[in-house]
Amino acid sequence: MPKKKKIKKEKVEEEPKNGQVPEAEEEIAKKTEALEEAEPVDEEVQEESSIEDELKDLQDRHLRLRAEFDNYKKRKDREFIRLLQYEGKDVIISFLGIADDLQRMIASADGDKSKNAKSLVAGMNLILEKLHRRLSALKVEPFDSEGVKFDPELHDAMMTQTSDDHEDGVVIQEFEKGYKYKDRVIRHAKVIVNSKGSDKE
Repeated sequence: MPKKKKIKKEKVEEEPKNGQVPEAEEEIAKKTEALEEAEPVDEEVQEESSIEDELKDLQDRHLRLRAEFDNYKKRKDREFIRLLQYEGKDVIISFLGIADDLQRMIASADGDKSKNAKSLVAGMNLILEKLHRRLSALKVEPFDSEGVKFDPELHDAMMTQTSDDHEDGVVIQEFEKGYKYKDRVIRHAKVIVNSKGSDKE
């Protein structure tokens, strides 16, 4: 009788604890390991989502700044147009007159080959270039007239001459350059126009 009880006791000890079998323990271990491996992936997804949010925020800020800059440029253009419509136009035209005077002085001194004359011409050219750069920064540009068809929207005809080298109605000489602000004429060019009317008579 005691022997039988001992055998029974050994069998009870061999039974799995907590009612689990080795196969179940192995499966639970695998699932736990899989979950532990999945956690870093979740962190990477969260980090990627955070970067995407930051990028979107930067893009929105860039678009807002660009829109503000475009509005600023348009406002400045409108202000300059208003300035030209009132006192500004006269101020700019006075600067154009200074540029004309400098060009005439350079042309008259250009034939003088003395050292002093050359230095003077070089200095005046520097001033003229600086003035033209300033006008160009304000979107004020000269336009060419010689060799083009006379246009009353661009030119003031000071006189007419007859030339066989040009077609009738073409500008053959320019007394004073014309200027535009963008597409708007702020000073007409003073020109001589070819006229062949007398040849037809």
